Amino acid sequence: MKKYKSKEYEKDCRICGYYNEAPLNIARAVTRQVLDEEKIHYHENDFEYYIFIRGKGKVLIGEQEWQYETGDVFLIEPMEKHKMVEILEETDYITVRSNVNPGNKVVVE
Repeated sequence: MKKYKSKEYEKDCRICGYYNEAPLNIARAVTRQVLDEEKIHYHENDFEYYIFIRGKGKVLIGEQEWQYETGDVFLIEPMEKHKMVEILEETDYITVRSNVNPGNKVVVE
C-alpha cells in the first residue's frame, strides 16, 4: 500500500497494487478539483471501474461525457479513452483497475 498526499487532494490518496504485480490496482481519493495531471488516456489491456462514494461531476468515457453523482459506477473497457472532466461537488471515489500490465497507460491528450 502506498499512501501519498498531493496539494490537489484534500485528503490522502491511497493506492494498492500499482507498484507491484498484484492482480488489481485500487485507489481511493477525495478531491475538489480535477487533477492538473489528469489527461485523456486509455489502458491497452485493463478494465477500470470508477466508483463514486460521494460527490457530483462529469467524466469523459469514449466520446461521451457522463454526469456522475453519489453511488454511480462506470466500467471503462480496454482501449476506451477516459478522464475526469469536472468536479462540481467534493468527490470521494475509488478506481479499481485490472493490473494485467501496470505500465500500459497511454496518454492521448
